Amino acid sequence: MIKILGVSGSMRTGSHGAQALNIVLKAAREQEAETRMLDLRIVDLPIYRPQGLVETDGIREAN
Repeated sequence: MIKILGVSGSMRTGSHGAQALNIVLKAAREQEAETRMLDLRIVDLPIYRPQGLVETDGIREAN
């Protein structure tokens, strides 16, 4: 079985890229591929948050 990991890197809610990726992954599942999606918007990557950087102890020490 083919396994496919789709990675969405957009930080924007309702991203067109993420929507397109979901369509592609659905089509792959219809062809019996196993799929998963990694949505980087929900992964805790503080330096990429559109709301701005959240200061942590490590960042305070670096400053």
